[in-house]
Parts: sequence; structure tokens; C-alpha cells
Amino acid sequence: MPATKKPRRRLTRDEILHAAMTIADRDGQEALTMRSLAVEIQSDPTAIYRHFRDKQDLLSAMVDTVLDDLRYPAASQDWRAIARELALNLRELLLAHPGAAMLIASGPPTPGSVKATANALQLLAAAGMPPRLAGRAQRSVISYVVGWVLMEHGIGARQRASYFAQALLLAQQHPGSDPATLARAAIPDRSEPGEFEFGLDTFLDGLSLRLEEEVHVSGQDPIRWPVDNRPSP
Repeated sequence: MPATKKPRRRLTRDEILHAAMTIADRDGQEALTMRSLAVEIQSDPTAIYRHFRDKQDLLSAMVDTVLDDLRYPAASQDWRAIARELALNLRELLLAHPGAAMLIASGPPTPGSVKATANALQLLAAAGMPPRLAGRAQRSVISYVVGWVLMEHGIGARQRASYFAQALLLAQQHPGSDPATLARAAIPDRSEPGEFEFGLDTFLDGLSLRLEEEVHVSGQDPIRWPVDNRPSP
């Protein structure tokens, strides 16, 4: 009597999401397709469509899964400390999930990204930043962090050495400049300790001046929002 095949266990939504994140982090977002995901989970695409309407639904769920792990700073700090800690935490999170950085940069808003934005704005506003400036600051910080992470993942150590050698040859064609300095500026080593923080602190320095200017022009206390400064769970 022929052996009967055991029915294959249905994969859960979380298991499929984990497999999708594995592909995106390992091979890049462009490598993630419904077909490649089906191969990864050793099933047919219908198993994916039981949990996700389409690929965009899957990508949005991936972003939300990553942002669920974003750590928020204590609300008792000033706005600069809050913005800085948020940026550092987001960078750490996206370095662990490079596929999510591209999704955030190129995809539409998701429930998770809207919740993260609301939490950040609440913290900044409760720390004394006017709503309009808080919104612009939050968008600028996110752009800086995501762009930096994409560049960190886009240029590996071996590529960086090759690019620097090419930049050095080109820099030598510019008389009156220090070729090594020029080449290093053209191909900065974004893995060098302090590089990310230098840019972030420079941005926050400028933001501090904008805030002082806004307070001076309005002649009022910058706190405008009577908000609950606790991030949403």
C-alpha cells in the first residue's frame, strides 16, 4: 500500500515575513519577488497570497515589522537629545535590516511609519519644538539617516578602496589641491567612527539656530502642543 503524503504545514504570516526580510537583507530589495520568496519558503506563491494581497502589501508589512523595534528616547530630555537619540536608534535598526532602508526611501507611508512619525513629533513637540519646525526636522533627520544607511550598504570596504584609488588619480589632475584630501572628501569612509555623528550634530546645530530665530520672531514660548508625550505602543 503506497505511503500517504503528510499534508504540508501552512506557514504563518510571521514566518513568511521573516523569509522576505531574509531575502531583502541578504540579497537586496530588488531580489525580493513573489517567486523568490516562494523558493525561500519552499512553497508555491499561493501560500503567500493567503496572508498578503500583493507585493506592496508584503513590503508595507516588512517596514512595519522593522519599525516596531524602533526604540524611543525618554520624554524628559530636551528636543536635541531626543532627535539625536532617535537618529542613532533608527540608524542602528536599519543597519541590521538594509532592505528596510530602501523600502522606507522609496515606498508609500505604512501604518508603522505613520505611527513612528507621530511618536517622534509628540516627543519633539512636548520638548518645546513648534509643530511646523518639528515636522520639517523629523523629515530631514529621517532623510539623513536613511540616505546614510543606503550609502553604507551601497559601498563595501573593497569597493571603497577601489573608488578611493580612482578618486586619487583624478584628484592629482587638480593643481593646488592636496590629492589625498580631495580624494578622501570625494569618497568618504562612512564606516569611520564619528562620521555619522558629525553630520548629525552639524544638522542639529543649524536646527538650534532656526528654533532660536523662530522664538525671537514670535516672541513666545516655542511650546505649542498640549500633547501626551508618551509614544504609542
